[in-house]
Amino acid sequence: MGGWKQYKGTWLPEKEANEREMGDRFWGCLFQILFMIIAATAWHIPKFLYNAYKNANSPTSRKILLSVFILYFVIIISLIVTWLLVSNGTFDKHVDSPKQSIQAEKIKEDNAKEKEELGKFEAKKKAEEEGSIKEAVEESERLKQAAVRKEEAINVEKEKKGQESLRLLKESAQSGDLKSQFKLAQYYLSKEETGKGVDLLTKAADAGNQEAQLLLGSLYYDGKIMNQDKDRAKDYILKSAESGNPEAQYYIGSIYHVDKDYEKAIKWLSLASNNNHSEAQFLLSGIYYYGTGTEKDIQKGIDLLKKSANAENPKALYYLGNMYFNGTGQEKNLTTGYNLLKKASEKGDARACLKVGIINYEGKIVGRNYKAAYECFSKAEKGNLPLAYYYLGLCLSNGNGIPVDKSKAIEYFKIAEEKGVEEAKMELDKAMNVK
Repeated sequence: MGGWKQYKGTWLPEKEANEREMGDRFWGCLFQILFMIIAATAWHIPKFLYNAYKNANSPTSRKILLSVFILYFVIIISLIVTWLLVSNGTFDKHVDSPKQSIQAEKIKEDNAKEKEELGKFEAKKKAEEEGSIKEAVEESERLKQAAVRKEEAINVEKEKKGQESLRLLKESAQSGDLKSQFKLAQYYLSKEETGKGVDLLTKAADAGNQEAQLLLGSLYYDGKIMNQDKDRAKDYILKSAESGNPEAQYYIGSIYHVDKDYEKAIKWLSLASNNNHSEAQFLLSGIYYYGTGTEKDIQKGIDLLKKSANAENPKALYYLGNMYFNGTGQEKNLTTGYNLLKKASEKGDARACLKVGIINYEGKIVGRNYKAAYECFSKAEKGNLPLAYYYLGLCLSNGNGIPVDKSKAIEYFKIAEEKGVEEAKMELDKAMNVK
């Protein structure tokens, strides 16, 4: 309020209010002292005056004593009345003088104005905040629309570039460029324009493009989008292999392996292996390790398997991991074996996933980790492995790594039992009885 102070319900200048409070305290103390004196002499003075009056000999003396007696009581009553009036602020009526009333009213008006201004300020602030939010929303919407327009523009530009690239690719293919013919053939096949794709692919293959020869040969061999013709397939793939294509060398070698023409299979797989084709190395390692169609050479088989595993071939990692794990063909090393199996599982080999899952579930070689085990079994399920269903059933039945789900556990146990897992029947009976 700045320089004003409330005194007994009325606003006064701070100095005057303080003076009045000091006066109140002074008069309070004074009246307390007087009352203490009166209280101490309240009985003695009246008694003294009464005895003096009684013993007075002349009427004049009695009149004087009676007057003193009455005066004494008047003084006491006056003091009491005065104290009461002071305490109630009767003598403070001048506080509400016109000047001070005007000042008090002015303060009220100022307070009202201040309150009104504060209300206006808060209303303005709220409006600004709402306006800011609205502006932010509008700006966000504008940015979204701008992003959409930009994306549309990019897509249009891409489409234009794509159309231009396609036009140039067609021109190049028509001019006889074999790579362009192969790429254009791939484009048509991806758009399911099989006729155009096969025609261009045949044209490029017959002209000696090794990629076109391999793709055309694989299409003839699979027989999915065109009539199967294995002889023609071999002819095209063989041409690509003879031109030095490692993928074609592996492909024709694997075909001869399926046909049990091991001499030709070893020839082409060896060429692909020498060209660092990991699948060829893996397949060839099995041929030498087991002596399939050739003299058995375990060490050569292991060496080829290691080469394939070093190239991070999932199947090679799985088999090599098992060798270390079981001590087959290698000195037993559980840690090395587990690490190789884990790497194979991370690359999606279903059998490795199952093995790593069991290791984590049992907790004998590494610390027990039901959650990791369940995740591995879920991946192994994609490989349609019987034990994967059994272990998934165990996890769901016992709440290992996953919340308990008896209904789903029963489904997995049934599948595992149908696939020949004997332990699944006992677990199935337990799960159904609990349910």
